[in-house]
Amino acid sequence: MLRLKSSSDRYGPIERLLHCVVAFIVIFLLLTGLFADVLPRGALRAQLYDIHRGLGVLAIPVFAARLVWRAIDTLPDPAGNLSRLERRLSNIVHAALLALVVIQPVTGIAMYTLEGEAIAVFMLFSVPEASIRAPDAAALLRWIHETGAIALYVVLALHVGGALKHLLVKRDGVFARMWGTPRTETEGSRRQAHELGRTTTLKS
Repeated sequence: MLRLKSSSDRYGPIERLLHCVVAFIVIFLLLTGLFADVLPRGALRAQLYDIHRGLGVLAIPVFAARLVWRAIDTLPDPAGNLSRLERRLSNIVHAALLALVVIQPVTGIAMYTLEGEAIAVFMLFSVPEASIRAPDAAALLRWIHETGAIALYVVLALHVGGALKHLLVKRDGVFARMWGTPRTETEGSRRQAHELGRTTTLKS
């Protein structure tokens, strides 16, 4: 029988699927927003902004599903081979990612509607403009949205960098908890046990 929830040593299929979908949406939104900002005014820029805003609206229920499943899923046990600093940094990065994927679409949608713009969502439906104009609030939301995008670049870089460190440098099986088959005794843990054994022998 297929196990949907995560186990003690591996993320489950739903968690991995939502991770992939959210990652794709976030990266696509970042790229479309970046290119739209640097392009000169014209049809291509307007089209990129339409795609960016429309996908941002559709992203909200996907991100909400990610948060709900994260809350009810039984997550794997914390990796035992992480230092205190690595564990703390990992918790901060994951919390920042979850917060930013909610903040970014919400502030973006609110910003445009308060500026008096409706958001067309790929000819499916549209989010109407706000009943009142609030340029000061829209300016604040724009600042939060743009600052959040920069923060998201930084946090994503830390997240990917940490994953690659576990995969290529430490080889401790942490990466396999999300991708691959986890091993009960990884190369990294064997190496750490070997070093510990040598230290104990030398002391005695």
